Amino acid sequence: MVHEMMRGNSGRQRKDRGKGILLALLAVLALGAWLVGTEGGKKTMDTAIGTSSPLQHDALMLWQWADPLLSGGSASAAWSFRWDAKGAAAREQADQVAEGLGLADGPDTLKENGAGEKVWQSPDTGDSERVTLWYRTQTDGKGGDQGLLVLLLDNTEGTPQGQIEKSYSKIEDALKGAGVSSSPSVTFRGIALSADAAKKLVDKAEAQRLESYSDKHTLSETYWTEQLNSVAQSGMYKVNLQLATRQDQETGQTRLIGGVPLITGDYLQ
Repeated sequence: MVHEMMRGNSGRQRKDRGKGILLALLAVLALGAWLVGTEGGKKTMDTAIGTSSPLQHDALMLWQWADPLLSGGSASAAWSFRWDAKGAAAREQADQVAEGLGLADGPDTLKENGAGEKVWQSPDTGDSERVTLWYRTQTDGKGGDQGLLVLLLDNTEGTPQGQIEKSYSKIEDALKGAGVSSSPSVTFRGIALSADAAKKLVDKAEAQRLESYSDKHTLSETYWTEQLNSVAQSGMYKVNLQLATRQDQETGQTRLIGGVPLITGDYLQ
């Protein structure tokens, strides 16, 4: 998501940005159906119990695998995190999470409309991270309503690992405090040191390829590895790692994008 060029451009610019974020969230919401949870690899499930959550474990594994394969290491990549949740109490939980993260109602942080949708954002402060919380009411067809909650944490390229860990730990604490049971995911986007960086990462993860898609400039593949906790349903397969590579036609560089259990957002970015 592109930040506003100038904070001084007032209400109209903020309104347009809010619409753009809402549309983006509506688009990624369709992906939420594939998220299953954190019930994956047998080798690592025990390591995720204790001080580390399943998301923290998987994010650390992905960071370690990618670090020697990216120009500037994993710290040079842009890292994003997403949590999806659904339930009858999601509306109240969204309010609690927003309060816990300091996303108070106000013109800079609140976007809402008349369709049962509400969006909170962290203010534009020039920081390297952006938090967006989105809620939508969905009728279940049985006379009741279910709420859908999506929380996004986006970090710019070059954000230190310690700061990223602190940010997503704070979000996990807020979700836990509100009683939210969510399906988390993590994605990175960086410049690969070599064209075979994805293969090297797969070897480190000891992953089995399950699906593959390619066109002239892009290759995207999904995998299963016992070294991760997360799991998602993709077609007929349960997967927990997705890698995509794309050749930049202007620079000749190879962009490497990785996601656990799947890439969220546009992997062509």
